Amino acid sequence: MYNPSNFVARNHHCSICPNNGINDSINVNSFTHIQSDLYAGAIFMEQSLKLDTYASIFALLAVAAVFTITGGLTAVVWTDFVQTILMIIGAIALTAIGKSIIIVVYQVIIVYHIIPSIALY
Repeated sequence: MYNPSNFVARNHHCSICPNNGINDSINVNSFTHIQSDLYAGAIFMEQSLKLDTYASIFALLAVAAVFTITGGLTAVVWTDFVQTILMIIGAIALTAIGKSIIIVVYQVIIVYHIIPSIALY
């Protein structure tokens, strides 16, 4: 498997010229991707947790640093564990909210006779 710089160097018989541009392109792309991920996470934390943008970015960087320092597969396993717990909590909350909305809608239908005969089995 080749990355773009290896591909160009092998197929165009140039070892220096295209590699610099391609490596720069890969580095710039990675750098902007990291920036956009941090900013998107900061916006989410700002709106949901009412944190400052810079505080959110530093919190995300701290979490990323801890995962990087602990390293490797252990960090991936712990990340998956935390995400699983958050998804279970979210699913339980969504189920409770959905059930309460369905009960309210059913009561409105019965009280205002929107549908004359309705039975939920």
